[in-house]
Amino acid sequence: MRSGARPTFSRSEKGDTFPQVPKHRLSVTGNYRPARGWTVSLIGLYVSTQFLVNDEQNIQPRLPGYFLLNGRIAYERPVPGGRLNGFLLVNNLLDQRYFTQGIITANNLTGGGAVERFVVPAPGFAIYGGLSYRFERM
Repeated sequence: MRSGARPTFSRSEKGDTFPQVPKHRLSVTGNYRPARGWTVSLIGLYVSTQFLVNDEQNIQPRLPGYFLLNGRIAYERPVPGGRLNGFLLVNNLLDQRYFTQGIITANNLTGGGAVERFVVPAPGFAIYGGLSYRFERM
């Protein structure tokens, strides 16, 4: 904010929705154990539409809702002195294009101060893996 500039405030009314807070968020996980030590999981996540930051009056178009499907394969086994765990996690199996955040603000960099929508794209398909060792008393 420039020196001497006054902040602007928008007025919220009863029943307005907070920006960046979806009304609905549902996650469901299913696990399958095909053999001793192995776990295969599917995780579904649904997030409903959201208003952007600085749209306290809820009058601008919302960020669209989205559904993600993630998968995980894990293996755990006892080893001398503890337990060894390994996993492979696949996020966004369907490679959905979606946004997790958005703001309505002045574009002072390239827009000459015009008020614009800015959104943050979420990561696409990604694979992660890891190993851990847990020490246990004998």
